[in-house]
Formats: sequence, C-alpha cells, structure tokens
Amino acid sequence: MITNHFIKLITLFSFVFYLGCDNNGQSSPPPIPRISLSASPSSIVVGDSLTVDVNVSNIEDLSYMSFGILFDPTYLDLEVDMESGVITYNAENGGNYESYVFLDTVGVLSVALSGNDLDGKIYSFILQGIKATMSDTELELDDGKVNLLNENGIEVSDLNYLILRDATISVTDE
Repeated sequence: MITNHFIKLITLFSFVFYLGCDNNGQSSPPPIPRISLSASPSSIVVGDSLTVDVNVSNIEDLSYMSFGILFDPTYLDLEVDMESGVITYNAENGGNYESYVFLDTVGVLSVALSGNDLDGKIYSFILQGIKATMSDTELELDDGKVNLLNENGIEVSDLNYLILRDATISVTDE
C-alpha cells in the first residue's frame, strides 16, 4: 500500500514537472536590455560626415532617459548651426520626443529625452572628421551617465544586465 502511494506521488510529480517545462526543461531567458551606438559609415575622410544612431532595445516602460556620449574632439566635431547654436540631430522613430542636448568642450555630448515607450532608433546626430586618426577611435556611452526612468519618474527596474555597445570609427586623409 505504501509502495503504491509512493509510485502515484512519483508519477504525479513527474507529470507536473513535465507540464511545467518546455522542450529543454527550462524557460527561455528574458531578452537582455541594450543601448547601442552605430555609426554609418564607420570610416570617413577628413571633411566628411557620418551619422551616429542611438538605439534602445528590450527596455519596457521607458519614458525618460539621459546619457552621455564620449568622443575625441581632436578628430571629430559635432555639427552645430553657428547662428542658432542648434546641434544637428534627428529624433527618430516617428515618436513624439522632447530632448535637451548639451555639448561641452572636451568631447562629451549629453542628451536627455522624454517620450512614450522609447524603443528602437531613438536619436541620431552628425559628426564631421576634422583630423585623421592614427587608429580607430571610440564613440563611447558613458555608463555613469545613463539614466532610465518610467512614466512615473521611477528608475526602470529589472535591468540587471544592461548592455552598452559603443561604436568604433576611423578618419583618414584619403
């Protein structure tokens, strides 16, 4: 009688375990939140320009964000309309975004954006090559300056593994 009882329990637990798992016995991990830079083209001649895109993916309920992008002003210059002082950029994705942009003299572009469910390509700006680089130069997301908030102004949670992806570019004489 006890043996039949244990067999039934083992069978029941095996059946429950089988129903609770997918093919490999584990559920798939959630997508990894990511903020990335991409430059097009990745190599330019002095005097030419390239477009840098800021992309966001797998971050739910993102309504406000700020970030800093570091670049070497020895080799690259952010295109600015000298009459108005406006930095040339595009708020992307057809969203209704508001933004604040600040450029300091040491090569840090600081950006603050707000909008509904920021996702995909959210921001673009133009850099011009002013001097040839000896090797590739980095456009870096400053991890100390990335802030992500939801619509209530509360930090977006469950970002244990936020990936920041930088872009590498080169400027040549020819």
